[in-house]
Amino acid sequence: MRALDAAVTLADASGWTLTNLQLQKLLYITQMFHLGEHGGLPAFNEDFQAWKLGPVLPAVYGPAKVYGSRPVKSLFHKSALPEGTARDTALEVYNELGQTPAFKLVAITHWDKGAWAKHYRDGEFGRRIPKEDILNEYRTRQTVKI
Repeated sequence: MRALDAAVTLADASGWTLTNLQLQKLLYITQMFHLGEHGGLPAFNEDFQAWKLGPVLPAVYGPAKVYGSRPVKSLFHKSALPEGTARDTALEVYNELGQTPAFKLVAITHWDKGAWAKHYRDGEFGRRIPKEDILNEYRTRQTVKI
């Protein structure tokens, strides 16, 4: 599965109203929950990178950046996640958090005990966030009151 397919799934669920920033955060949360709820199996294969504004999937950011802070419109090829657990997880995350303002999603993904915080270094660009660390964030969130 590809991150772009997950992005299409989320954007389509929103009626194509999500910004690139919102999309990136919802993709991260989707990946985290899928890893945590499906024995470490990722929802999509690409890795996140630790950027200043949080975890970013370059494979999605690149095509979506032309929209700036406006909603990302039908930019991607019309392929969404196929039926299955990854699609179900993405839609669950959208139903739970899809209407959440971007600044609140940023607060979720910038958690000081999370994978992004572990890998982000001010002034560095593109540090990979291993899926194992995202899975560990899921596990930590299950035991820590946030």
